[in-house]
Amino acid sequence: MKKTYQKRIKVLCIVFTHTKNHFTRAVAVKDTWLKHCDNALFVTNEIEDSLKSKDGKINVVIFDKKNDTYDNLWYKTKFSFTYVYDNYFKNENRYDYFIKADDDTFVIVENLKRFLKNKDENESYYFGSKMRPHKKYGVKGFMSGGAGYVLSRGSLEKLVTEGFLGDEKCGKIKIEAEDVAVSWCLGKLNILPTYSRDEQDNVLFFPSENVIHYMYKLNNNKDVIQSYMYDPLPRNGINSMPHYPISFHYISKENMRILYYLFYKAKIDYDN
Repeated sequence: MKKTYQKRIKVLCIVFTHTKNHFTRAVAVKDTWLKHCDNALFVTNEIEDSLKSKDGKINVVIFDKKNDTYDNLWYKTKFSFTYVYDNYFKNENRYDYFIKADDDTFVIVENLKRFLKNKDENESYYFGSKMRPHKKYGVKGFMSGGAGYVLSRGSLEKLVTEGFLGDEKCGKIKIEAEDVAVSWCLGKLNILPTYSRDEQDNVLFFPSENVIHYMYKLNNNKDVIQSYMYDPLPRNGINSMPHYPISFHYISKENMRILYYLFYKAKIDYDN
């Protein structure tokens, strides 16, 4: 039986992509988990109508045709959240939470809503996979961009109105890594990474598919992503895995469809 929550949480999904990934990664995202968002945006450098959905729930927004590079990810992020605030928040106020993901991120939207169901969207929440402090920029931990980070309505409003507009507290910063830059900016607004694990203290946002290998002791080599995570992962195999995972990063276009099949289509006959 499909579970219904007392409060209907509405999530807008923002996916960063690029023209070189439109017909590989991006289309795989569109065909799988993205359609489970209440509304969604691909932010890219060229218009591609095939990425839009016929029902109008998935749209495409152009950031910068010439300068959509890794070095400009922070500006792409500022553009995206400002666009969302102007078009989906400020005038209509329809969405409670906003998740930013990449085109190689797989998100189980229903599990995200389950995690958020008892929280107040007007508070300043910043959820995701917490990574170690970035001493160079004085960032006290940040949420992995690839695993997807979530801003509540309260956080998005502060980020745009106080961080980007007005006296522009975030100003012009030279931080290439977009996820570090976002955390730095939110920190200026006294918004810090929020505890993002389940009731058993299990990880919900996975910054790499290798963390699963690590938990199962399949990979004895030091995983680079694991070394950057704020809290060490336990190595207790299946007992370390959450019942309601939210996201996985570094998912290929093929595995995107496999995960979608396993999470949304496959069934188990418990009568046999």
